[in-house]
Amino acid sequence: MEKEEALKILCEDYVSFETAKLLREKGFDEPTTKSYYTEGFEAPMKFSHDLLPRIQTDEFLCPTLQMVMKWLREVHNLHINIFVTWKDKIPHYQWSIDNLITQNTTYDTPCLEKYEEACEAAIKYCLENLI
Repeated sequence: MEKEEALKILCEDYVSFETAKLLREKGFDEPTTKSYYTEGFEAPMKFSHDLLPRIQTDEFLCPTLQMVMKWLREVHNLHINIFVTWKDKIPHYQWSIDNLITQNTTYDTPCLEKYEEACEAAIKYCLENLI
């Protein structure tokens, strides 16, 4: 494996612009190293984490998928499970969400080709339907 390929694999995966907007609506305000602008352009944060409450209205925090999954679990008691299924010897990913208070589980049936797509889909479901 080439060095560039290895670095790409180890890079963090960030939420989409649409999910970043939903997160702001739902009160996500954890420190991040990146932000999106209204146009969906991604850029490093221009200011200290101490200034997070002063975020400009055209900027949206851009957390990693794992940061959001932890926030959902610790703040909203929603645990996201990603599991693999096999179709024609090809892995596909599905998700379920456990509500840690009510002990209810929500399942999703579509099979997605990438783990990160399943994470993003589960996060969006939580933000749009459970919070």
